[in-house]
Amino acid sequence: MNRFRHIAIATIAAAVMLPALHAFAEPAARPVSCAITASGINLPDAACEVARKCPDDMVVWENTPTRVYHFAGYHFFGGTKSGTFACKKDADQAGFRPAANERESGPKSRAASK
Repeated sequence: MNRFRHIAIATIAAAVMLPALHAFAEPAARPVSCAITASGINLPDAACEVARKCPDDMVVWENTPTRVYHFAGYHFFGGTKSGTFACKKDADQAGFRPAANERESGPKSRAASK
């Protein structure tokens, strides 16, 4: 009977201690993400890939048929039927122009404009 009591106590002790041991385990490494820009706007994964190529420049969406580019935070950023993400400097050199109703700094929040 004593042997079973020791086994039961050891099993209960293990069940109690196991979660506590996980608290000391090193957390899994999380990959570094560029999902948040300086302006606090989430970028799609494809835009993050471009951002890694030009860390000192901003990422824009080139609307290929119209030769216009859009800034992050605006409706057409990554949302036209055909286009690609690019560095702003590269888009300028390729002959694209910024959309007339957009600013580099991003859209104003409605709360700030009231």
